[in-house]
Amino acid sequence: MRVCLDAAVGRPWYEVIARPAIRNASAAQLERAVAVAEAVLADPGSLPLRNAESLRLRGKRGRTGVLP
Repeated sequence: MRVCLDAAVGRPWYEVIARPAIRNASAAQLERAVAVAEAVLADPGSLPLRNAESLRLRGKRGRTGVLP
């Protein structure tokens, strides 16, 4: 969910959408998040890159300790 919502809004989702996201996201934001989720279902190998991008947007380090 984090990866999809971050990708949908282009930054950490909670900076744009009030919590809980499922109740406060706009229809357009949810549609974009669902489109990302569907893309991951179609290509599960894309999830690690999408996760790394989400972590980068948040300024966090991945498991390797290196910023993606």
